[in-house]
Amino acid sequence: EILIQHGYHEVITYSFISPSSWDFIGLTFEDPKRRNLRIVNPLSEDLSLMRTSLIPGLLETVRYNLSRKNSNLKLFELKKVFLPQEGERLPREVKYLAGLAMGLDRDPHWAFPPRPIDFYDIKGCVEDLFEALQLKGAQFKTAEDIPYLHPGKASRIFCGNEALGGLGEVHPQVMGHYGILGKLYLFEIDFELLVKWAKDE
Repeated sequence: EILIQHGYHEVITYSFISPSSWDFIGLTFEDPKRRNLRIVNPLSEDLSLMRTSLIPGLLETVRYNLSRKNSNLKLFELKKVFLPQEGERLPREVKYLAGLAMGLDRDPHWAFPPRPIDFYDIKGCVEDLFEALQLKGAQFKTAEDIPYLHPGKASRIFCGNEALGGLGEVHPQVMGHYGILGKLYLFEIDFELLVKWAKDE
């Protein structure tokens, strides 16, 4: 409800992704998100891995919308990712919340002219979410090492010593891989950790 009040629309993307997705979002070969479960009989190579992040699916949704001339976007997804476990046949299923925004902050209006969305729009949305969950003590620390976000224009979100996720401006190289022009901002949060810290408070 908080995200919808901020003008976001919920989307549901495939749980299966392409092996090229990790190259597209700039993950190194050592990144744990590259440890995927491969589907035995995939419909196609583009849908052959179980996702470990919601971000590739959201970026594909942006590409789809831009190809149809829809460039003012606020989208979010609250779904599971599938994380392989050492020595286990089945993955650990973890619920994540991810969202992105680009374009103008509102529809044209004679009294309130729209303006381009920026970093503080998406950060303010996340802060409102934390406030609604009565989560106190969350800290935003500048991050240089989130591969799909622009260095110096990104933050990690911490509660205590635990990283809940990150947010910021999408890296230009990632934008290029998906054929996206302009500026795009996103966040991705471990929802189960978020709920845990909200309960702890």
